[in-house]
Amino acid sequence: MGKSLKFIQCRASDSSVSTYSDKDWTKAVEVNLADFAKSVFHIDLDGHGIFIRIENTLSTSVVIDTNADFDFFVSSQIISDSTGLYFQPLCECLEKILWGIAYNKKGKAPQTGDELHYVLGNAVVLHTLKPFGWLTEKPWLTDEYIVCIPVKMWIEKSKG
Repeated sequence: MGKSLKFIQCRASDSSVSTYSDKDWTKAVEVNLADFAKSVFHIDLDGHGIFIRIENTLSTSVVIDTNADFDFFVSSQIISDSTGLYFQPLCECLEKILWGIAYNKKGKAPQTGDELHYVLGNAVVLHTLKPFGWLTEKPWLTDEYIVCIPVKMWIEKSKG
């Protein structure tokens, strides 16, 4: 399926870049992001990509290439009773990307008028099932879903 799963397993296990390094990433699975975006958002990221302009301050282009050389990942998690599965955190990850909120913290933050270009891999989902001791009032919440999307990104600076 490409480089997505290996990239996330390596980066998410690295305690210097991930708060999820204590998890067993060998149990993670890959989810086809193009299919998810088509079925849920009715957008075609597979080969075509999309372009979004947020007022006149930020432009974002997004395509999927599961064989890209990724720079970082966007993640979100949820603890649930398994009814929502990984839908919410996957949508949260996509929202961070589509609205230009996610960027490589090793670089500079995007500025007004910049164009952000994202190349995404497939989503990687890790599901763990265990009681969470700190949720004593809600013992039925036993499922944790962590969703990570690998990203390659560059910024074209505003010409203004």
